[in-house]
Amino acid sequence: MTYSSFGSTAVAAATLAAAPYIHRIGQLDVRLATSEEEIRAAQALRYDIFYNEMGASPTAEMERYRLDIDAYDSICDHLLVIDHGTDGEPHVVGTYRLLRQLVAQQHRGFYSSGEYDLSPLLDLRFQDKIGAGRQLLELGRSCVAKPYRNNATIQLLWRGIATYLQTHSIGYMFGCASCMAPTRMSTRSR
Repeated sequence: MTYSSFGSTAVAAATLAAAPYIHRIGQLDVRLATSEEEIRAAQALRYDIFYNEMGASPTAEMERYRLDIDAYDSICDHLLVIDHGTDGEPHVVGTYRLLRQLVAQQHRGFYSSGEYDLSPLLDLRFQDKIGAGRQLLELGRSCVAKPYRNNATIQLLWRGIATYLQTHSIGYMFGCASCMAPTRMSTRSR
């Protein structure tokens, strides 16, 4: 498969060389984005999957730029799976958006709080259960390009998340997800 369907998921090799990867399997590696270029590539992949493939309705701004964007992107960490071998130009082929509790508290809170009542998770009794110095992690906006929906890519994403959990003393993870509903099968009269 060519990358023409991915639009701007390409990332300059020099940009990637500026930050180390976390894990690697063959031509794929997982890393945290360290530049706007990498975040834009993740947003382009998200747009391709959420709006082109899954049929979600983008805002006018998203459609104009062909990027899945919102106010949380600027405060979140972006976990990326990069393919270094397809056409000589690295591409983002998988992503997860990560929001730590300490960062959420300093800004607008968790994204999921707009969908769900998170007060039980933020209650002091629950925070005591997490343990001193530990925090929550919200995962979201995850997607993987269709040709990469396999064990290697998913394993890299979860290995990246596991490393992130240790690095940031995460006690619990949560998040909300959008899932495609199966099409309804028509029933025939017998």
